[in-house]
Amino acid sequence: MALVWFVLVFAILALAVKGRRALADARASVEESKLNLAYYAVDAGVLVPAMAALAAAIAVAVTESGLALVRPGAWDGTPVWLVLPACVAVSDFVGYWRHRAMHLAPLWPVHAIHHSDRAMTWLALARFHPLNRMITTVVSALSLAALGFPPWAVAANGLIRNWYGYYLHADLPWTYGPVVGRIFVSPVLHRWHHTRDRALSGRNFATVFAFYDLLFGSWACPAKDVGPLGIDEPGFPADWLGQTVWPFRVWLGLDTAGRAA
Repeated sequence: MALVWFVLVFAILALAVKGRRALADARASVEESKLNLAYYAVDAGVLVPAMAALAAAIAVAVTESGLALVRPGAWDGTPVWLVLPACVAVSDFVGYWRHRAMHLAPLWPVHAIHHSDRAMTWLALARFHPLNRMITTVVSALSLAALGFPPWAVAANGLIRNWYGYYLHADLPWTYGPVVGRIFVSPVLHRWHHTRDRALSGRNFATVFAFYDLLFGSWACPAKDVGPLGIDEPGFPADWLGQTVWPFRVWLGLDTAGRAA
C-alpha cells in the first residue's frame, strides 16, 4: 500500500513540475525501476522486519547493559517539538559520518550498489545492499539508544528520514535557493552526490541538514544540471543477484573493480 501512495505522489509531482517530459523520463527509467522494485520487494519482505528487530534488540541491549550515555527517561517531560528535531539532528549527524565512511575503499563495494542507478528516480532509495542496510541500522540504533531517545522519537525519526530520502532521490529541479539550500538538503544537492563525476560524487553526505556538509567541507552544488548519473565500474552487474554478490567478489579479489568514490 505504501508503494502505491509513493507512485501516486511522485507521479503527480513529476507531471506538475516537468509536464509531458515526465512521461519520457519515466520510459527512460523503466529498466532501472524494474531492478529497484526487486530491491523494494526484498526490503519489504525480508530486510525491513529483520532490521526493525535488530534495532529493537540493540536498543534493549544498550539500555539494560548500562552503556547508555544518557539515562533512559531523561527526555521525559521535554516538549515533543524539541525532542523530535533533536533526534533527527543527531541521527543526521551520525548518518553523515556513516555515509562518508561508506565511500572509503573498504566499504565502497557495498555502497556502490546504491550509486549504480543511472536514471535515479525516487525508487532509487530502495537500491541498497543488505550489508549497507545492516550497517545503517546498527550505527543509527546504537547512537540513538546511547543518547536515550524515547522509542516514539526513534520511530518518527526513521519515518522522516525515510520519506525525505524518497523525495531527495526524485528527479526534481529544486535547490531551495542560496540560503535554505545550505540549511536543508535539496533534491538537486543530493543528485550531485549521485553524479558519475567521481570528484563530486564524494560530496553531499547529509540526508536532511545540508549545513553538516558545509561545516565539514563536503557541500557542492555547482549547477542544476547534474549530468550523467551512476558509476563507471567496469563489468558491474545489472541484476539483483549479481549486485548482491558483487561486493564479496571484490573483497575476495575476483573482481578488480570496486574503487572508492
